[in-house]
Amino acid sequence: PLDFTATLPIGATELDALDAEIRSVFDEEHLITPDTIRGDHPTLAEAIATDGWPTVGESRGKVVFFLDNGGSVHDTYLAGSPNLQGRAAFTSAADPGDPDRAIVKLNDPFETSEIADAIAEGLIVRTRADADLEQAPSNDVTMREAALTSGAQIVSTDFPATKVAASGYVVGFGTGLQVRCNAVVVTACPTTPVTG
Repeated sequence: PLDFTATLPIGATELDALDAEIRSVFDEEHLITPDTIRGDHPTLAEAIATDGWPTVGESRGKVVFFLDNGGSVHDTYLAGSPNLQGRAAFTSAADPGDPDRAIVKLNDPFETSEIADAIAEGLIVRTRADADLEQAPSNDVTMREAALTSGAQIVSTDFPATKVAASGYVVGFGTGLQVRCNAVVVTACPTTPVTG
């Protein structure tokens, strides 16, 4: 049998330490937090429906943190802060009506209507270009292409442009950049590359 390192449990202490670590590195002026987005609205969903997310210009020089975990980690992070009050990171809310709903994890890029509905709600969507190292060995780009054309704003991969698989499988935009204008969300993308 393989001897793997056991993962450390993640509880309230670790999650509070994560928030403290984020804030020890970035001041509030350089963070986009749930409190930033919510403003005076009762929920993140209402704030997003009313005011939307900051523009790229308004977000330049700022950082957003997203806690991708579900289950007990998600529930523990929300305990005492169901609307993410005072938290440094956003969570992945599973259900419509969840007070923390701002970013959703929709792993299957072939669920195009679900992704489109979430984008229409103003949510940030995270999907996957590959999973469990299944696509890379055969350079199967089907899932990657679905993810890149889905409109999801975050596309996860194990093979970014700096890590090409032996088969040649890689996820990028053919420009050496890891970011581009989202033609599904923006009506007219500029012809020049998006830069930091």
